[in-house]
Amino acid sequence: MKTPKFLIALLTSTAWLMTGCSGSSPSFSILGTQQSFQQGADTFAQKQVDILWVVDNSGSMQTSQANLATNFAAFIQNFQTLGLDYHMAVTTTDAYLAGSYFNNAYSAYSPTAAQFRQGSTGTYGQGLSGVTVMNPGNTTASIFQKNMSEGTDGSGDERAFSSFVQALSDPTNATSGFRRPGAFLSIIILSDEDDFSGNASFCDHFQSSCAANFVGDHNYNVPAPELQPASFYVSWLDTYAGGHTHYSVNAIYTDTAACARSLSSTSVVGQRYPQIVSLTGGVSASLCSNFAATLNTISQSVIQLASVFVLASQANPATIVVTVNGVTVPQNATNGWQYTASTNSVAFYGTAVPPAGASINIAYTPLNAHQ
Repeated sequence: MKTPKFLIALLTSTAWLMTGCSGSSPSFSILGTQQSFQQGADTFAQKQVDILWVVDNSGSMQTSQANLATNFAAFIQNFQTLGLDYHMAVTTTDAYLAGSYFNNAYSAYSPTAAQFRQGSTGTYGQGLSGVTVMNPGNTTASIFQKNMSEGTDGSGDERAFSSFVQALSDPTNATSGFRRPGAFLSIIILSDEDDFSGNASFCDHFQSSCAANFVGDHNYNVPAPELQPASFYVSWLDTYAGGHTHYSVNAIYTDTAACARSLSSTSVVGQRYPQIVSLTGGVSASLCSNFAATLNTISQSVIQLASVFVLASQANPATIVVTVNGVTVPQNATNGWQYTASTNSVAFYGTAVPPAGASINIAYTPLNAHQ
């Protein structure tokens, strides 16, 4: 694959005004700056997007996995329409079982549990796809459906947070090419039970040696470091992704008691998923909602978060004019753009997100302009 190039052309027009009085100090006026981001069909100014799916593979997930697999088009169509460069990989909510803290301690230890999945040949799985990292050149509905069908033979002790840490840290996954420098990372969790991720002292509740002092699944009252707060995993992602604006965590989960009752007798209303979503600017959605609408919303959110352009100079917000392919784009957060002073960046939203090949021009006067 051709390495994307980020092309930035900076055009600066500066007028120098000097007083006519002898011996006086000159004064300068910066009239304006025009900063252009040029995208080609195969050279993107927009960030690449790496998407990690964390799919619950416990015994109650057949219907939810099927809904995800069959609504693939609702998620991917926005990426395809805009011609975006994406990578997708899949792990499960029991990928944490590859953690070194299970090695030589509990029979649940599995050194390959965190490696990216191709689907499952187990109960209700649709079989292996032959593809572990999906991209625009190899992603088909059939491959996506197989990879999202992780089966229902996995652990009932769901730890989505610990699992994405294990998957993103796994040496085999690191050499797969999934993660790319500078790419926006989106984590999407699908589960009908809450997360109960913890550290090395956290026993797997299926192990008899842990039964007497079990502090695992379904126990919200164990203090850290056993049950790690959502903020612990946000800090980990900050370090891993290189900053808070370079990733988001999204979750499709059991959001109400009524939803839990409609899914299975073992479903648990999620309390920790909305916490991590809120802390990372992602999307929370219900397993009982319309899957097509939910997946479309998540994909739009991911694309918008990746469609952010950092300006070369701090801008005077009142002077910013944005054009895409020569057409002026309105300033609004629905189908337009917004400027964020704290990050000195312009973000695009909705139908205003530029497609591949678009020419983006951002004209503005620097905030430090003076007479």
